[in-house]
Amino acid sequence: MLGTIRYVARCQWLKVCVGLIALTLMLPVQAGDIGVMEEDGLVRLVATLRNNPAFTNVVWRVYRLDNAKATPVTISRHMATLKLKPGDYKAVAFLNNKERSQSFSVKPNTKENIVVPMD
Repeated sequence: MLGTIRYVARCQWLKVCVGLIALTLMLPVQAGDIGVMEEDGLVRLVATLRNNPAFTNVVWRVYRLDNAKATPVTISRHMATLKLKPGDYKAVAFLNNKERSQSFSVKPNTKENIVVPMD
């Protein structure tokens, strides 16, 4: 008898939980209730020499333009793929005492190719 009571109590509890979940899913969501999360974008940086990949160690520094306190990212190769938050950036490439830069914007869920000629 005690086992039957426990079984019935568990079933009732399960029904209450399922009902609460279903009710929660049916409630409308207001715009101010939760923050919209922007997803990162992918950026591919490519340094070129004579319109071909440089295939040598290029030092990249990537700065976020709208946040002066952000630490720049430093990468040492001719090509790099970065996952960046949406915003405005500047990529600076260094090769053989030459410095080249390019500004770009990252939008959510996009892929950008940034090609920087080092000639």
